[in-house]
Amino acid sequence: MKSLFLILLIILVIACTGCLQTISPATPAPGLTAPVTTPMTPVMTPNSTTPMQINMSAWQTGPNVYVQYNGGANAADLTSLNIRIFSYNGNVESRTINAPVPNTTWQFTYATSNSANRVNVVGTFSSGRQQTVLFTYL
Repeated sequence: MKSLFLILLIILVIACTGCLQTISPATPAPGLTAPVTTPMTPVMTPNSTTPMQINMSAWQTGPNVYVQYNGGANAADLTSLNIRIFSYNGNVESRTINAPVPNTTWQFTYATSNSANRVNVVGTFSSGRQQTVLFTYL
């Protein structure tokens, strides 16, 4: 049994020696030059997956929901905020804030306490990129 295994291993090595040979690149025809290849470097685009850094918070006190914008590393690129507050009964209150100023708080008033469920804030940046900058349950 060991000899059969050894024979199969030798046959496998002999058969694969052609698979492991290196191939030299083809030489271009006389008068032609080989193309030059350069490695591609990644380029960061405005719509890259790197998240924009904006500091937002939201909280509820009685029937009032407060949304606060505190600036952040990408505050200079922020052009607007779309604030959406979803209530338990399915209503959505939406407000767009153009040219938001850091350290500003917006108040939304509801008829009853605890009727707001969650807050979703989407920021639009000077590149045209949109990103959720806050999503929180109240």
